[in-house]
Amino acid sequence: MNGAVLYNKDECPFCWRVRMALQRAGIDAEYRAHDDARWADVWPRLTLHRTVPVLTVDDLVLTDSRVILEFIDESHGYLLPRTAADRARVREMVCFADAQLGPIARALVFECRDKAPHERDPVVIDTAIGDWQRAMQPAARLLTAQGWFGNGCSLCDYAAVTRFALAGAYGMPLDRLPPTLSAWLGNVMQRREVIETAPVVVRQWWDHQSQLEADS
Repeated sequence: MNGAVLYNKDECPFCWRVRMALQRAGIDAEYRAHDDARWADVWPRLTLHRTVPVLTVDDLVLTDSRVILEFIDESHGYLLPRTAADRARVREMVCFADAQLGPIARALVFECRDKAPHERDPVVIDTAIGDWQRAMQPAARLLTAQGWFGNGCSLCDYAAVTRFALAGAYGMPLDRLPPTLSAWLGNVMQRREVIETAPVVVRQWWDHQSQLEADS
């Protein structure tokens, strides 16, 4: 796949998933930041959603992360299992990550990002932490015996790790995770396509977590 261009935002979880998938598939895409002045008038003309990600490949324009990811899977593989039942299970987990974990992580991130600690609303933060902890047991039950949310690391693991890692980077106490989820997070964050495409704030947080573990 030559000539691929991804208009994206560093901390957008949907953009991060697409970056992971492109790297895993070996697609040498050009990444363009959505707020770069050179492209500020380009990508909005390509989509009715007025948001990123936007992937262009020659004259093909894709503007929904789910469509982009399935396009990458259908052209290169890696992201979804082969049977209809297994693919449905993966899509169910993606829905869980976005519908259940997404709003909780978003509330915490939006309350903490670009605010000094004294400017943050402790009620919003405490509510997000409580909601997150209540969601962890259902999430742990969705893990397979192999320790992934799908048959090996797949699209649903990408969807979940964007929620876990961004929440952790903005202060969610992930040291309280069930052991199986903690092991999963460690495994998925070690994958090259995950950490090398991660938002800057996530890479900084994960480096700090790894240093704390090494020092303990």
